[in-house]
Amino acid sequence: MPYIKHEDRDKIDPLIDALVDAIKGHCDDAGMLTESGDNLDGILNYCFFRICTNMYPASYHWYNRMIGMMECCKLELYRRVVSKYEDEKINSNGDVI
Repeated sequence: MPYIKHEDRDKIDPLIDALVDAIKGHCDDAGMLTESGDNLDGILNYCFFRICTNMYPASYHWYNRMIGMMECCKLELYRRVVSKYEDEKINSNGDVI
């Protein structure tokens, strides 16, 4: 993942935090923040779609870059968050092999 400079994070993080708070507030009001996460995935998908389609110009070159960027985000999320969670579960529940 391309890590950005702290001064760029300082400008962007409050905007992201405000968006996250707004989405959480909406989902909480609608009763979506339950174990099933009803419609939360759809809301986040919509947000990512709108952000990406409003940031990248309409051309195959940019669409290809957008999809590549999203794939890298997916891989980084797995590497930094999901795999650690899986390791914790292996330690607490035992390995399957």
